[in-house]
Amino acid sequence: MQIVKAMTEQRVCEQWTKDGGKFIPHPATWLNRKGWLDEVQEPVDYGRCHYCPADAVGTKNDLPHCARHLDFAKQGAR
Repeated sequence: MQIVKAMTEQRVCEQWTKDGGKFIPHPATWLNRKGWLDEVQEPVDYGRCHYCPADAVGTKNDLPHCARHLDFAKQGAR
């Protein structure tokens, strides 16, 4: 029960959602290092994507981007 609760809280934390989810830990790693005991950070509301109406998942160059546009921003596209 504690693991399920922690997973539900952590899946929306900034560490897991920044850069389009680039830093989500591998499930086996998370379990082996007892990730359910980690402190949960409050989710970050980035607002809407600068280019479309989707929810932003991170920022690049101080502009909010959805997952699709964040990938383009990382590659240098605008």
